Amino acid sequence: MKCFLDDPEDDNGFTVDVMPAFRQDGGIRIPEALAEAWVDSDPELLIEASRERHAAWNKWAGSVRMLKRWGADRPFKVKSLTIEVLALDHLPTNRNSQPGALAAFFAAAAYAVESGESIDDPAGLCGPIQPELETVAFGDALRDAALAAQAALAAQAENNDALASLKWAGIFGSDFPTIAASSGAMTSDRPRPVRDSPQG
Repeated sequence: MKCFLDDPEDDNGFTVDVMPAFRQDGGIRIPEALAEAWVDSDPELLIEASRERHAAWNKWAGSVRMLKRWGADRPFKVKSLTIEVLALDHLPTNRNSQPGALAAFFAAAAYAVESGESIDDPAGLCGPIQPELETVAFGDALRDAALAAQAALAAQAENNDALASLKWAGIFGSDFPTIAASSGAMTSDRPRPVRDSPQG
C-alpha cells in the first residue's frame, strides 16, 4: 500500500510503501501480487551493507542519494534499488574525495553495465532487480557521466573550480551549485538556506 504524505499528483511528493511481513530466519516473507503468493525477502541485508559502507566513509549515504537523483533524471526508468546495488559494488569508500569516488563509480558502473554484468538482488533470493532496464541507454548514460566526471576532476586539478562545478552540474542537474568564474562565489537558482549560527 502506498501512503501519500503529499499531493498524489505531485511528481516529487513524498510517499511511503507499507506491506505486511512475517519475520523468519534469514529475512522476511512478504506478499507478491504477481505471484499471488508469499515470497522470501531480505531488505535488512542491503540496509546493513549500506550502514557498513557509511561507517567506512561518511560521504557514502549522501553520494548514493546524489546517484539516485541522477538515475531518476534519466529519460528511461532506472529503479532506485538498481542504483543502490550498483553503488554497493562500484562506489569506492577508500577515496580521499567525494568527487573522485563519484567519478570512479561512473567509470566502473559503465564498464559493468556495458559488459553485461547482471544487477542482481544482493540477498540472492531473486535474479535481476530490473530485467526491463534499457541497458544500452543506461550504459551510454553512465559512460557520458564518467567522461564528464573525468573532465570535472581535470578542471579541479588545474584549479579551475568554476569549470569543474559546471561539469558536475552537467551530470547532476541544475540544482547542483556552480561557481561563478569571475568572483569564485557559489551560484544557484535555489534560495539561500537558513543556517543556525551564533549571533554577536
